Amino acid sequence: DILYYGNITLGSPPQLVSAEIDSGSADLWVTTTKCVNCDSSKTSTSSSNKRQYDSSVSATYSDKRDAFHVGYGTGSVCGVLSADGVNVNGLKIDAQDFGGVYKKTDVFRSTPNGGLLGLAFGTIATSKRPPFFENLLSARKVRAPYFGISLARGRNLGSELCLGCVNKLKWRGDFQWISVTKKVGMSYWNIPLTGFRGTRDGPSATLPGSISAAVDTGTSLIYFPSSVATSFYSTIPGSREASDIGPGIWAFPCDASLSIALAFGGIMFEMATADFNLGRTKKGSPECVGAVIGIGKDSEFPSGLAIIGVAFLKNWYSVFDYSHGARIGFARSV
Repeated sequence: DILYYGNITLGSPPQLVSAEIDSGSADLWVTTTKCVNCDSSKTSTSSSNKRQYDSSVSATYSDKRDAFHVGYGTGSVCGVLSADGVNVNGLKIDAQDFGGVYKKTDVFRSTPNGGLLGLAFGTIATSKRPPFFENLLSARKVRAPYFGISLARGRNLGSELCLGCVNKLKWRGDFQWISVTKKVGMSYWNIPLTGFRGTRDGPSATLPGSISAAVDTGTSLIYFPSSVATSFYSTIPGSREASDIGPGIWAFPCDASLSIALAFGGIMFEMATADFNLGRTKKGSPECVGAVIGIGKDSEFPSGLAIIGVAFLKNWYSVFDYSHGARIGFARSV
């Protein structure tokens, strides 16, 4: 449950490329056949793994003649800004801007996807071009100004991105809505992290609301500023910072009676213990590793920012809504 991706098509005739679904960034990019450090056998015509896009065979391709580069928390890609028809499950933009990637750092070379579909607000797009979903909104090609995401647990199939819609078969109960934080305009899908708890009968912690949490389907774990991570693990008796394992890693007693929950906008949302517990620190150890990681002061992450990744999002059907001033809704996943 580290990477969630699906198929998109580009060009005329259509070429199939697998793209990671990422609510934590805004650019669309695909690996091209010109990539100098990629596996050239995995082209868009390969039956085993469709990963690369060949601009030379598309009648509608356009070279924007601008360099393209985007960096992430880990890794980066670079190439040339391009445009072509892009289709996601029948929804098409005829001249969508994207990065045609010809070089990737190791972290992207080892993944099975051949591209990335950014779903954050266009204000943070490094290409300075509108993201795919915002182009769909402008062209009035979706029924509603939101998209729903369901992330399945422990299986290859069953996850879903619903553009302009929600799938009622993927959630139960009512949605709880939290307004997007707009401290510096619209950027990431940020909501206020206001508290948490670690055990059912133990203490909970309340935050002053100064922590902005980016809801990010492209991140596997949960990242808090180091001081906030310390406060979080204080709600699980017996926890310790496990710097012997790695920076920001925390360990807790494997036999602890956990009831993990994170509060956004004052509303508590639980997550399954199995999604929080990453396993024992070593074979036979009474300590386990937690999915909440501390971000040190020396990291490149902005202070006051938390990242809420897949470990939490598998528990909740998530709706990213451009209306009502921008908001995120969570309902229990089924």
